[in-house]
Amino acid sequence: MPTSRSRLPGELLGIKVRAALASFATAAKYGLEFPSGTNIETAAWKDAQVGKDACPQCGKLVETVELLDDQCPWCGWQSAKARRAAQPAVMVMAPIAAAAA
Repeated sequence: MPTSRSRLPGELLGIKVRAALASFATAAKYGLEFPSGTNIETAAWKDAQVGKDACPQCGKLVETVELLDDQCPWCGWQSAKARRAAQPAVMVMAPIAAAAA
């Protein structure tokens, strides 16, 4: 019977790497210094610096800009801002009768 301790070594390493990246991302957010020689030009580092929020419908992490301006790529949820942008513009005309009198 599997227990919580029977994780695969690769899975455990992945968890440790994500935890380390999250710590660096938090440090960067608050302007903390990094050890000399830290390579902040890697793809993983750049991915960690992109703002992400949880989708209100499915709960998956999505880039904030994509979630607010477009939709969730996982479930299709759209923000009110995205729905308004997708609707055609409606022109409202003022009555002309009052101006002729």
